[in-house]
Amino acid sequence: MFLSWHRLITIQLELGLSRHMKNKTLGIPYWDWTDPTYKGLPDLVKNPTIYDPILKKYVPNPIYRTYIPSHTLVNNKTLYNYRVVESAGYLQHDLMLRNVILALSTPSYKKYDDTAVLSHDQIHNCMCVPKDPHIDCTYSFDTTGFSAFEPAFLLHHSQIDRVYALYQKLRQVLGTQDWTKDSFLDPYKLDEHFDFFNRSDVSGSWDWPMSPFCNASMNPSYVTLNKDSWTVGNSYYYQELFGYKYDTFDLARRDWKLLLKDLKQSYKRWEAE
Repeated sequence: MFLSWHRLITIQLELGLSRHMKNKTLGIPYWDWTDPTYKGLPDLVKNPTIYDPILKKYVPNPIYRTYIPSHTLVNNKTLYNYRVVESAGYLQHDLMLRNVILALSTPSYKKYDDTAVLSHDQIHNCMCVPKDPHIDCTYSFDTTGFSAFEPAFLLHHSQIDRVYALYQKLRQVLGTQDWTKDSFLDPYKLDEHFDFFNRSDVSGSWDWPMSPFCNASMNPSYVTLNKDSWTVGNSYYYQELFGYKYDTFDLARRDWKLLLKDLKQSYKRWEAE
């Protein structure tokens, strides 16, 4: 449920931000870490100040870092998300691109999920690298319980969702779109690691209500609270349910249709064999 759950949380965060924006058509930008022109974190989250074109001066960047509410003080100070970035981790553009292309070429959702998670994890892992014993990465992007407090979470998971949307688009264009309960679950049945027949969270994952989105007492958004949106099976249809789309599916500043062309040729070879 990794991709579906993160699709919903990204939408939830976008809806929350939209309440404070004049332009309601704006969405969360994505960070294409396959783009070789990036030499570090995106400026949007990297710099403590940002230029305001209306005031015509630099002002504190509201998404440079975020404080963690409802948490006790640490060393008598307000707790903020923590970064000790290992830049080499996200400068491996070629490796990240290869991983994404490999994932997009896989024949099933399970294979895609298993493969694409590697580039996802790489970004998380490089955002806090303890270079000495005094560095504590507990409150960083590297820790699941606190990762969403890192502003880069928004940009990163918007990219993860964009690549997932490209996977869907490619399968649709190639005529291999088979998004059904059986096609989703069958690969998990064959993998002993998931112990499919003894785990209801795996065997029932297609229809499993994802929390907290399915909980009316916790979720104030009618968009993600809708019963047609908080399952793996239904969240796949992001355009129909949530009304958003991406400006482009290009990767590393290359036309995504080049990948489509290569996949078409590969499919022809496989069919011939």
